[in-house]
Amino acid sequence: MACRVCGKKTRKTYGVHYIEDRWLLLEADYCNLHGSFISAEALQNAIEVTPDPTKREHIRPGLHVNVYLKEHQAIQQPTEGFVSSVLTKSFVHSRGIKVLLSSGKVGRIQEILK
Repeated sequence: MACRVCGKKTRKTYGVHYIEDRWLLLEADYCNLHGSFISAEALQNAIEVTPDPTKREHIRPGLHVNVYLKEHQAIQQPTEGFVSSVLTKSFVHSRGIKVLLSSGKVGRIQEILK
């Protein structure tokens, strides 16, 4: 599918979205420049969830998160950013899913923000 704004190719993503004061787990088309586009059909098939930073299926590009960078894990200083790509290959990770932020920093998600 093409982005509705720029026309570039989008990719399918599966993860949580904050819509109408609820967290929904659903599939969407994602543009690197313009974010997620959700179809009416995907919205009907969505599942209401509590976002869990330890489950890979809840994480998607564009998600607003707090992460602990490797160098800040000991002092537990969070860094806020947007997910560029998911690095953890396993479905679940006890310390949080490792992601690359749009700023180029790598860290483990501690909290999913609205």
